[in-house]
Amino acid sequence: MFDKLFSSFTGIDTFILFVAISTVFVFLYCLNRAKVINNYVDEWKRTKNPDLTSYVHDELAVAYNLFLTLISIFPLLGMFGTVMGLLNVNFSTGNMDDVKANFFTALTSTAWGIICSVVFKILNAFYSNWIETQIDDSKKLAEILGPKHKRSKKSR
Repeated sequence: MFDKLFSSFTGIDTFILFVAISTVFVFLYCLNRAKVINNYVDEWKRTKNPDLTSYVHDELAVAYNLFLTLISIFPLLGMFGTVMGLLNVNFSTGNMDDVKANFFTALTSTAWGIICSVVFKILNAFYSNWIETQIDDSKKLAEILGPKHKRSKKSR
């Protein structure tokens, strides 16, 4: 079954996989930032150090929103590939092989979109609570420490 997904790779399929690889990197970045925040919050709870100034909750919130957006884009990319494949069908020639090839191309892009969306939704299901907790904890810590400890836009 999966051999057919790779047999006629089109531009939209390649783009879907490029977005999937990009999504993996965004997800790994989110995990890294969440771990950093977790360490900062744990350190502050241990030491109550008012000079703790390194916050990455804005970066994590933006990256996590990007990750969620990319997850929702996959089915749309699959539908776009379907439409593009079906628009290339030329019924007037009477050549059914051409119709089959274009129809198959349309369905493979749909399959890639669904596969990628499902994989990343499962990943999100395992980590979303932890990532959102880190974002909330870092916001609470920023409120406790006050505005002088928030990163300015100039330092970004």
